[in-house]
Amino acid sequence: MDQPVISKKPVLLEFGTGTKKSLADLFKQKNKKLIRNMGSRDNHLPKQDHKEKTKEELIEIRKNMVKAPKLEKRPDVIQIKIEDKKNSKEPSAALMERLATGQRVRVSKEEMLKLNKKNYQQLPEVRKKQEEELKRLEKQQRIQKGRDYERGRSTQNIRDRKFQYNMDY
Repeated sequence: MDQPVISKKPVLLEFGTGTKKSLADLFKQKNKKLIRNMGSRDNHLPKQDHKEKTKEELIEIRKNMVKAPKLEKRPDVIQIKIEDKKNSKEPSAALMERLATGQRVRVSKEEMLKLNKKNYQQLPEVRKKQEEELKRLEKQQRIQKGRDYERGRSTQNIRDRKFQYNMDY
């Protein structure tokens, strides 16, 4: 069952009259329950120290973030990670060395051209063009098939007429 919607009548707030209250004071007066809830919510949040940190402290924090996190003593988690590594394909030593030294991959001109052609063929515009070309060829084949069928039918009709003509005599 849906509960009926309770609507409050709008209240006209007048500013600049004799009370000289600010907008914030009027809001607090009108919405006391909301203010109470907002205040209680703030009490549950942990207090944060808003002091500015010195450069040295910031550098120390960054260093700690960069350092590898220390593994907690949870052998079950470590074993799972090791087992996952065994199942996955490990990169070759040559690849790891190349990545470590920052060397680029040496690719021959033929391989590069082959890669470029492959990537070009995968572009959406090129795929769309190829699909349209395929459709056009299929349409031409269907039209040609229809013409051949009509030609065969017409020659059959001519033969039938000649045969009919010869039967009349």
